[in-house]
Amino acid sequence: MRTLSYNFLALLMAMFALAGCQPQRSTDNTLSVFAAASLSDAMVEVQQAFHEDYPHLKVQLNIAGSNVLARQIRAGAKADLFFSANSHWMDDLQSGGYVDASSRRRILRNQLVLIQHPKAQFALTHIEQLPELAFRYLAVGNPQVVPAGVYAKQFLSAVGGETGSVWDALERRIAPAADVRRALAMVAADPSVLGLVYGSDLVQMPDMQVLYAVPQEDVTVIYEAAILRTDSVHPMARNPAQQFLNFLEQPKAQAIFFRQGFGVSD
Repeated sequence: MRTLSYNFLALLMAMFALAGCQPQRSTDNTLSVFAAASLSDAMVEVQQAFHEDYPHLKVQLNIAGSNVLARQIRAGAKADLFFSANSHWMDDLQSGGYVDASSRRRILRNQLVLIQHPKAQFALTHIEQLPELAFRYLAVGNPQVVPAGVYAKQFLSAVGGETGSVWDALERRIAPAADVRRALAMVAADPSVLGLVYGSDLVQMPDMQVLYAVPQEDVTVIYEAAILRTDSVHPMARNPAQQFLNFLEQPKAQAIFFRQGFGVSD
């Protein structure tokens, strides 16, 4: 009986060993989405709405400045979809072979606004008057890499008088932030600080005062999304990243973006 028991146990162990050698089908249904910091509130809602329609899929969000996300992707971070606040960082990743160019889409638009703290009392009628105001700093996203800061520098460098651009006049009072949400936080913390941020950022802080809204024809803020090649091995028809990308353009998601202050890209 003891020998039979040993033989039976040996047979079971052999069966388990063989089973362990069989190829296992992946059960990982998590989709990794890298999205710009200015999209953070909207993307949490979109994440929930997507899960309602696709309960078998889980969306994991990584929110940061588009420049930071692009560096992470280049460094090998696992990401299935990139949602950038401008085309520059999408171009950068595409040039490196990280982006499925055929999936690239313009999803949203936004607008730059000059804001002040609710307790501040600055006033202007023309943007050229900005250097004359007695504020301490102008908070913007880092103009070297952060999309909102790049847009801000682009705009302020294009306006001015005979003595130079508004950007040149303000350069010593520019306070660069790691992303646009941190620039917004700097204004919220100090009435002596002005900020040039996105209009969508004010949805969460409606008490902020808008001193100037930059016309769309002066600065075009476009958000692009694309599938990354780390996920391109899957057939497109069954690709979770493709499903999520499609969802971003559907009425359910677009309604969320609109409520959060974004416009639909043309």
